[in-house]
Amino acid sequence: MDIEKLKVDCENCFGLYCVALYFSASDGFPLDKAGGQPCLNLQENFRCRVHKDLDDLGLKGCRAYDCFGAGQKVSQNIFSRISWRQSKESSAKMFDCYLIMCQLHELLWYLV
Repeated sequence: MDIEKLKVDCENCFGLYCVALYFSASDGFPLDKAGGQPCLNLQENFRCRVHKDLDDLGLKGCRAYDCFGAGQKVSQNIFSRISWRQSKESSAKMFDCYLIMCQLHELLWYLV
């Protein structure tokens, strides 16, 4: 396994972290967010509206998160570049797949 394949590539992801995961209001996240609900800062192009200001806004949870390349794997390979916005009927499957792939990629990172 090439360690490069386990690095985040947000340009090739559909903002899955910002949609699939749930967040509880805490020190690193200001609001509760249900899984499957897009973050308020996720733009139409799947980029974060406030990414450059995460530290200033106290969004430590967003800053620290690493999907170990699972986002682009799910977006580009498993769902063939068809986003959850393009295919509402497969969005739940995509989010479930992302959650599992994150765990697998983290395990692979530790093994590599």
